[in-house]
Formats: sequence, C-alpha cells, structure tokens
Amino acid sequence: RQQQQHGSLSSLKKQLAAAKAAKQQQQQDGGGEGEVVAGVPIEMTRILTGDDFRRIRELKRKALIKAALAKHGLAGASEAKKRRILVAAEAEADEALQLQAKRAKITEAQVAADDLTGRHKKRKTKEERLASVMEGREGREAFGARSKIKKKKQAGLSEREKQRKKSMPIAARIQQLKNRSTKARNKSNPRHFKGHVRK
Repeated sequence: RQQQQHGSLSSLKKQLAAAKAAKQQQQQDGGGEGEVVAGVPIEMTRILTGDDFRRIRELKRKALIKAALAKHGLAGASEAKKRRILVAAEAEADEALQLQAKRAKITEAQVAADDLTGRHKKRKTKEERLASVMEGREGREAFGARSKIKKKKQAGLSEREKQRKKSMPIAARIQQLKNRSTKARNKSNPRHFKGHVRK
C-alpha cells in the first residue's frame, strides 16, 4: 500500500478531522479556544491575526539568521567574531526580508485585474456590418465569375477558334475526327487515360 504524500488532499482532510475532534474534546473539557493542538497547523484551527503574521515574519528572520550563522561556522571563534557575524547575519536577514516584500509589491502592482480579463470586442449591429461591406466595395470592379467576364471580350478570334475554322486536307480532317472520338472514349473511361482533355 502506498504511503500518503505530505500535503496531499487526503492527509489535509485527516488533519482537519483531527483538529475538529480535538476542538470538540476541548469544548467538552472546558478548555480555551485559543490553545494550540499538537500536530495540527494553527491556520486550520483559527483565522490568523496581525500579531500572528508579525510572529511569522520574526520566525522567518530568525531562521535566516540561523542559516547565515551555520554557513559561516562559529566553532572555536572568539566572542568579538561571533558578535560581528551575528550583526552581519541580522543585516543579511533584514535585507532578504525587505527584498521579498519589495518583490511581492512589484508583483501586485504589475498584475491588474483588467489585464487578466482580456480585450472584449463589441459585436457590430447588422447596419454597421452592411455599412462596412459597402465601404469595402467602393473603388473596385464588380465581383463575378471569370468565365462570364471572359465571354465579354472585345478582341477578335482566339487561336483555337482560328484552327477550327481553317480549311484542312481530307486526310487531316479524318485524323482529327478519329482523335476526337478516342478522346471522347477515354473521357468516358478515365482509368485508361492520363492526359488532358480539351473541350
């Protein structure tokens, strides 16, 4: 069976249940509400006040000082050196806490609620959409099929039309008709034909 991870949902539920049971036990015994229950975080038993937050900051500062002292090492050091290192560690801890507070303020200042919602584009009405369509049509030729536009040509005959009207010898005409019939057959059965059929 797998062990539960620290800070998982099931372990937090168990802690909350233990806290509630301990609180009920205290109320039955007539104990005070502000007492700390062993093994249960204080924020699960009551709402933290300003004094609690000040205490948390002080504990963080002490932890930073302790870490700095451990880093420098005080074994066999004189009292003057210990005092110097302690003063330096306190200054370092204060600086680190100030930097953390400054970073938190910068983060809060940079993120605005309006930036998170994103840009909302207002939907146009039908009249506004029609007006924009008509505006886009100004200054351009009429839209239509290319075949229709091509039929309205102003020039003479195309090369293909000229070739059709050309008088040819009988043998060439017979060959042309044969070619057309084979093309028609191939068009009806495209499996055998890989070329391009001209209409």
